[in-house]
Amino acid sequence: MVPETGYFSESGRASLPGDTRTAIRSVQGGAPKRYLWWPTGESRALQSLCVRHYDSHLSVYAYFMLARAVLIRLLGSLGAPFSIELEPRRYVGDLAQRFSDRRIVGHFISEKYLVNEMLMPSGNRGIVKSYSNVDAPVRKRLLLLGDSHSYSAMAPACSYYFSEVSFIWANKVDSYSPREALVEELWAAADFVVEESAERFFIANLCEAVN
Repeated sequence: MVPETGYFSESGRASLPGDTRTAIRSVQGGAPKRYLWWPTGESRALQSLCVRHYDSHLSVYAYFMLARAVLIRLLGSLGAPFSIELEPRRYVGDLAQRFSDRRIVGHFISEKYLVNEMLMPSGNRGIVKSYSNVDAPVRKRLLLLGDSHSYSAMAPACSYYFSEVSFIWANKVDSYSPREALVEELWAAADFVVEESAERFFIANLCEAVN
């Protein structure tokens, strides 16, 4: 789960409805091996480094540390140094229209290992990205299911460590629609499967389940 507010901290949970607060505690306490809860305070503090202005996403450095934490959880330890390359890119942040319409230059994780991308006629759900890195430290296949956090940062970051990375913009709540068949195919062939969810979606889905 990628945090976007302070609700998952002890003080933040106090402001949530009782049922939701209890559900969050239950999930956090009951699944330590299955879930990775990225510390909200640390990721927000790192926003000042390579920050994405006018944007709700984390900084490049925060994504790097998050990817590193995921790799350690999957592999137990890093047998080789984990490093990424950055590239300048002109972009309009997802909050830009609230502050400024101008494009600005920011640093993003380089997509040097991207070999294919399938976009959708409209919207983001169903987007597919494939990466191949013949010089990767780990000769394993990773399937990454998630949203914009994985699309813009986690997938390219992991491609520096795994020889094959497949990303699909899909989630379990929607039964991985409209890529159900592809998810099943890639899941069967993957050495590791990671499902990423932004806090806004996790909270919404959790509240729906609680209610």
